[in-house]
Amino acid sequence: MTKKLKITIAICVAVVLVAALTIGLGVGLTVNRGDGHTHTWAAEWASDKDGHWHECTDSTCDEANGYAAHSDGNSDGKCDVCGYTMSAETPDLDPDPDDPIAVEGITLDKTTATVEEGATVTLTATVTPGNATDKTVTWSTSNETIATVSGGVVTGVKAGEVTITAKAGDKSATCTVTVTAAATEPEVVPVTGVTLNQTA
Repeated sequence: MTKKLKITIAICVAVVLVAALTIGLGVGLTVNRGDGHTHTWAAEWASDKDGHWHECTDSTCDEANGYAAHSDGNSDGKCDVCGYTMSAETPDLDPDPDDPIAVEGITLDKTTATVEEGATVTLTATVTPGNATDKTVTWSTSNETIATVSGGVVTGVKAGEVTITAKAGDKSATCTVTVTAAATEPEVVPVTGVTLNQTA
């Protein structure tokens, strides 16, 4: 085999390898699929939440080339190959009606309140969304010696300040309640007798 022939064979092999690599990458390569249609793979990546690929530039052709799953080796939230933002959440357009609906928030009708010792004040909680699967609200007080709470009804025990917390799911809301001393009733002194100061 002559030196010239060896060089020619080497060049042919190199061309074949480059072509194979280009087909794998799908970058602007034209490929005839044998039925009269010639694929031309777009250089830009197409992508969804699961992976990326090259699409045929013919709008009537839905074939793709080089599909691969996303990869985020540098942990920046984007695919290292196509740049797709992997941290973006894709909304569920067809949710399962049996899936539980989570609580997204809870609010109270008051953020501060005042109540006397022995008296009560009622707090009302609103849970969102309205169709949450479990809208149960649990109540707690930061100090039961100052005020107690049950079902949103706060009872003053002694003068002081407490935080009342309403919780639904993993969401919570608070109200600062100030308990004041009960009004002191005036002392009643019983009448023990009557003296008339009468002069003639």
